[in-house]
Amino acid sequence: MMKLKLFGVFELTNHAGNPIALPAKKDQALLTVLALSDAVAREQVTALLWSDRAEQQARKSLRQSLVVLRRVLKGAGEVLPPDRRQVLSLAADELDIDARHFEVLARAGDLTSLLAAAALYDEGLLQHFAVPGDGFS
Repeated sequence: MMKLKLFGVFELTNHAGNPIALPAKKDQALLTVLALSDAVAREQVTALLWSDRAEQQARKSLRQSLVVLRRVLKGAGEVLPPDRRQVLSLAADELDIDARHFEVLARAGDLTSLLAAAALYDEGLLQHFAVPGDGFS
């Protein structure tokens, strides 16, 4: 199972624990948005990540970023739905996301779960991560 680390420095690793390169910040940002949302409309994503572009160019940039993510996440099964849908989401059971584990543990409320949640929260969400534009920050 692939792992996505959002606490501390962004890191995507394969089932063997090897880093997976996702060099474009916008691709990392898109994966982060999808990882932290149950579902998000395409219009929201384009406004969030490509607000500095015309609508048609923003949609094209989103499609290109989705192609990159699908290629990178190929080994994790059907993580992203087909490109024609208006709402985007991740198949969370195919990708191990530390921030989602944190939410589950924090909601459990018992001491053991809270200690485990605190251990996951080592440096805060997306430390030293910035994406050009106003929307993402």
